[in-house]
Amino acid sequence: MTAIAVNDVSYGYKTQSILSHIYARIPEHKIYGLLGPSGAGKTTLLRLILGRLKAESGSIRVFDSQPGVQNPVTGYMPQDTALCLSFTVSQTLIYFANIYRMSSNKFNERRGLLSSILQLPEENQLISQLSGGQQKRVSLALAFLNNPKLVILDEPTVGTDPLLGNSIWKYLHNCCAEGVSVVIVTHYIEEAALAHTVGIMRNGTLLEEGSPNDLLLKYRETNLENV
Repeated sequence: MTAIAVNDVSYGYKTQSILSHIYARIPEHKIYGLLGPSGAGKTTLLRLILGRLKAESGSIRVFDSQPGVQNPVTGYMPQDTALCLSFTVSQTLIYFANIYRMSSNKFNERRGLLSSILQLPEENQLISQLSGGQQKRVSLALAFLNNPKLVILDEPTVGTDPLLGNSIWKYLHNCCAEGVSVVIVTHYIEEAALAHTVGIMRNGTLLEEGSPNDLLLKYRETNLENV
């Protein structure tokens, strides 16, 4: 089954072409790693999938619905955290729980789980007092707070230590086993190798798509960097 289908999508800004004829199939209940250097068009593609931008041509279907439809719920972590600096960690979590209309029991259960996995800062700390890495953790917790069926993460492990990064990836794989579909943008080759499927982007085009092992076999290489 396909979670996201991208069919011949192109997008540009003014006279600049940003994405050109993108075809992608993102499977359900798997981790899809979108790998490429800065400026490849990865974040733009995510924003099209989320419905925050409109494609110039082609089509995108998310669980067979138009992008932006909030059913099933989609969790999103942007590359740049967009948190209210005057809120505490607790106030931030509660604010989003209210938006999602979560019950107290569900909220407390999810908050406890995510606090443990992501090593969230003390809940009475102000967002403005947190380091960039700590703010990333809070933003990541918000993406998973309502137990969404689709999670889209833009560079989630930047600024985190290796142990926490490993913990995050373990949690992502556990989520897939429970029926969650994950799209993760990264420029870390070693991270992309942990995904079930990898899409390699460069200069606004999707060059290759397949499992890490299949790509290595196809190009007779020993690591994705050479692919």
